[in-house]
Amino acid sequence: MVRLSEQNFRFYCDELCRTDVSFLSIKEKYGYPTFWKRNEGYVSLIQIILEQQVSLASAKAHFIKLQQNAISITPENLVGWSDDTFFKCQVSRQKASYIRDLSKAILEERLILESLSSMSDEEVISLLTAIKGIGKWTADIYLMFCLNRPDRFPVGDIALMHSLQQCFHLSTPESFSARIASWSPFRTIAAYFLWWEYLNRKNRVEI
Repeated sequence: MVRLSEQNFRFYCDELCRTDVSFLSIKEKYGYPTFWKRNEGYVSLIQIILEQQVSLASAKAHFIKLQQNAISITPENLVGWSDDTFFKCQVSRQKASYIRDLSKAILEERLILESLSSMSDEEVISLLTAIKGIGKWTADIYLMFCLNRPDRFPVGDIALMHSLQQCFHLSTPESFSARIASWSPFRTIAAYFLWWEYLNRKNRVEI
């Protein structure tokens, strides 16, 4: 099973640039994209849940508050938190319920995060999306950032869709789908390039 790494990331970037010269234009303008990587496990999944439908800056601020108020970010600690306790960390009631449900699934061993690295993308998605509040976007981000899978593309991500439209001038769902499919088996690399283009264009690279 291929996994992206610091060692092979730029090689695959170059391969994608040869496949689609639009990515070469991004690379020439902004350089190689950052290889975004996070540790596998509960903490990273909490971060991704906090990032749902909010800016990265807001999610980061909420995560920092969570760190400051928790002895440590573990299922055992967060499963019993009330909505009010989460609210003190600027975590909404809805996301609080997602975090509690994830914590319960781990404590009841319905989800064993350590086992995901040996599973196929489809198996990982099936297990994660069985948890309340974890949809396809969250599962795809976990596969990309934490399990370093090379061929995921979180369709519906606002920044990605914005960059797709900006760089490729696509206008219909069919044209989006066809272009994204053409980047397999390196759709993760394509997503990284498009995020990189978006962040540079918006001057948000420091996030």
